[in-house]
Amino acid sequence: MKSFIALALASAATASSTVESAFMGYITQFGKSYGTIAEYQLRLEQFTRNYADVIQHNASESSFKLGFNQMSDWTQDEYKSILTHKPMPEESKNYQYFPETNAVANSVDWVSAGKVQSIKDQGQCGSCWAFSAASALESAHAIKSGKLLSFSEQQLVDCSTANYGCNGGW
Repeated sequence: MKSFIALALASAATASSTVESAFMGYITQFGKSYGTIAEYQLRLEQFTRNYADVIQHNASESSFKLGFNQMSDWTQDEYKSILTHKPMPEESKNYQYFPETNAVANSVDWVSAGKVQSIKDQGQCGSCWAFSAASALESAHAIKSGKLLSFSEQQLVDCSTANYGCNGGW
């Protein structure tokens, strides 16, 4: 029994020295310095946690390997503080659930349904892009709201700086 305890203590000491050795290499590699022994201990604890995760992952059959970076001694709170994603509050979310249905028409005649404007003439200006964009928006609005409006292609052409909106303006 005494030999088992001695072996366990020796193994723990070796594991600890392996992690501490890796930590010392980490400190050197990333130019870290800690002002107090308490901070050193905190950073060693964080590094030890990450070290165990890296070693365990890299021992697996994963298709990728993990490593260390300048944040490997950070706490979770320190790491989270640099993330820019701010989740939207639940009360601000506006979910729309649609019933599942298998009854989808093979085709829809949007002209007969009153969701498409009549044919328009672009004249001599090569502004088909403006007519197609306006037409797509008109139809989308009509399908959503039930009101078919006529949008201004001329306003789109006037805002285009490429070719003055004609001749394939963008």
